[in-house]
Amino acid sequence: MAVQAHLAQYNIATLRRPLDHPDSASYRALLDEVNARAEASPGFVWRHGIDSRDEPQVYDNPLTLVNASVWETLGDLKDYAYKGFHRDIYRRRGEWFDGSDAVMWWVPAGTTPELDECVERLEFVRRHGVTPYGFRTGQRVARLVIVTRSHDDSDVRTITSGAPGDPPEAGSVHLALLEDTPVGVAQRTAEVVRTWTADGTVADWLEPALQTHARVVPASA
Repeated sequence: MAVQAHLAQYNIATLRRPLDHPDSASYRALLDEVNARAEASPGFVWRHGIDSRDEPQVYDNPLTLVNASVWETLGDLKDYAYKGFHRDIYRRRGEWFDGSDAVMWWVPAGTTPELDECVERLEFVRRHGVTPYGFRTGQRVARLVIVTRSHDDSDVRTITSGAPGDPPEAGSVHLALLEDTPVGVAQRTAEVVRTWTADGTVADWLEPALQTHARVVPASA
């Protein structure tokens, strides 16, 4: 059965001047409308609930701002980001920012990412390049969704029963579905992450993706 998924995005941008500097005033004045229009857009699901005025500092550079949101489809995100009001703001980004970066990925519908996961998804793209675990606008990759399952789920057992080593411990695990096909399992116990991959799966990004995911995302049932 296909897993319903939504699209998560995380982007960062580095201001030329602090947010309270006069050169940033025109950007600061737009924040409420930018956020309100996002929340009113078709397909909008969630945003982190922070904006550039009061967000926690995520990176060492205090000028680096972050934004995270979830959308029903890639088309919904593109319509908001690259049409109308936000498109006009995006075209002016050079007035306020020195540089930016972004990553997208699929999440199970009904879930939202924490900032720790957002940061790791972007770092994964920077280390490993574009993969189903993290990609950017305009890049076509297979849909990867990582869901929580019980250790004795049939798909989990299919992958782990034929793999070397012991099976997962009793409890919850992460199950990776690539185009709805089970391809990998990860479980974190204490500070150790164990992974299993399906027979015939050839993807050098999968094992490090499973390791990363299990470190930053709790496998809650």
